[in-house]
Amino acid sequence: ADPDYDFQSHPTQLEGSFKIWDETPLTEAYWSYGDNQLQIADVEDAASRGAELYGYEKLTLPQPNRQAAFATVVQGRALISLNLSVMFEHNVIYYINMKAKNELGYWGVGSSKGTLIDYTMPEPAPLDDDERCNEENIEFHLLPETIENLIPQRHPARTDGCHHVNETFTAEGCAQVDLFEYYTDRLVGRCIGVTPLNNHYTLVDSGSVFSGVYRDAHHLYQLEQQFFTAVWHEMHDNETGMYNYGIALGTRPCQDDTMRWRDPHRGISRPESWTHSVAASDVFLPEGFYYFSVKGFNNIQRGGPLATTVCSTVALVVDITKPDVNWIIPHFDDPTRVLTITYNVTDDLSDIYAVFFGLGESTVDETLMSFTKFYNRTTLRFDGNFLPTGVFIFPRIMAVNNVRLSRDATGKPPLFLDYTDPFPGIVNDGYEYKVDINYTHQVTLVEANWLDFTDPDSGIAQYQWAVGPGVQDADGVWHYDPLSRNHTLPLTNYSAIAFRARQALPANVTLQHNVVYFSTVIGYNGGHLHQTATAV
Repeated sequence: ADPDYDFQSHPTQLEGSFKIWDETPLTEAYWSYGDNQLQIADVEDAASRGAELYGYEKLTLPQPNRQAAFATVVQGRALISLNLSVMFEHNVIYYINMKAKNELGYWGVGSSKGTLIDYTMPEPAPLDDDERCNEENIEFHLLPETIENLIPQRHPARTDGCHHVNETFTAEGCAQVDLFEYYTDRLVGRCIGVTPLNNHYTLVDSGSVFSGVYRDAHHLYQLEQQFFTAVWHEMHDNETGMYNYGIALGTRPCQDDTMRWRDPHRGISRPESWTHSVAASDVFLPEGFYYFSVKGFNNIQRGGPLATTVCSTVALVVDITKPDVNWIIPHFDDPTRVLTITYNVTDDLSDIYAVFFGLGESTVDETLMSFTKFYNRTTLRFDGNFLPTGVFIFPRIMAVNNVRLSRDATGKPPLFLDYTDPFPGIVNDGYEYKVDINYTHQVTLVEANWLDFTDPDSGIAQYQWAVGPGVQDADGVWHYDPLSRNHTLPLTNYSAIAFRARQALPANVTLQHNVVYFSTVIGYNGGHLHQTATAV
């Protein structure tokens, strides 16, 4: 007797074939099934006691042929069909048993090698590993400094998958086989008499499948768009063993919209030669986030394979864009001699690996301070005693993302250490350049022009202009103190290129009759202290 299949997942059907022959004509023949192989002693004891052949189906015997080598030959099919209320038990081997008696009174027995019943899906690698899932034990695996510019950093395998937060069991027939990019006759051929029970286990986890070539460490970022690698921990099935694997790549966990399911061990027939890894170069990966999924099939031969799908929740990021340096602001605190650089660098895909900071005398060099690596993403502070005076100091930032693309930028305006005051110029009343007026009939409008404010070191960076009334002394001479802050027109800012101004007075403010008004212009240099020169 031979079973049709060694392993099956169908709960109510069992099939096999049998053949009985003897040189002597047979008088009785029976077949049945059970979870034990029939022994000759069982039959002889039952026959001696006259017990019934309970549970056996009696076979119809052909007419004996006494001239043939075998007087009687009986062969046929054994078909067992139960209902779900009395289905086969899990992890039990069921045998096809036969017994026959010839006309001499001798009994013969035979049993198949059996069919194992399996209802459980393959088991993925353990997830609740205290050492791996304990937050205190998590470390970033950085590659040695000597090659860190070639290979991005890796990340530990730890997400909510450690707590089994998302797992489902579904009855999908052979739908998991239909997902594959190409079929193998062996896999499709097992979709016979598909089980109505749950046959697919899905686990959203990151502790079993990893991008890159290192198990238990995710390769997070890559520049390549036509190549990827992935590895996974071996699955196990204690009842039937593993039959095959599939791997897919998608833009969300458990999806295969980027690479359809495929057999990573195609062409490798021996399970002991499986690598549990994949390297593919026949895909194109636009910039974005990608997630690996691995599917394992056990060795079920009838009823449809039992499948387990493990979906990674840690993305592989493909990035071909340089990071952004959004702004750089230098500040030198003269009392403490501390240089502070505030900056903002971003990368929406592969994030920022490090920043390199330098100081130069132009926008394209680092002559004052060579590029130095830092991992701070917002602020840097230095002892500024090494900074020279009398030269422009340009802060330079180079941002490097995790695929080692970089972008450099220069902070503007530059820093200039200048401890000298600028030289005051000439201030004239009136709007016409280089012309000074003594009288006006305008009572709500003031005007001024100025020239010759200079600073040979850091230049003039800004002007302020104000207008205020003078004070007449006993001799009738008008005087004005620019520090009095007695302004009819408050101080107003003007750019470094301004040379004249016209301004309406605030509401309800007018120039008084027979009063002398003075214009005050303050020039600020471009040095770090913004020294001033005032002219009236």
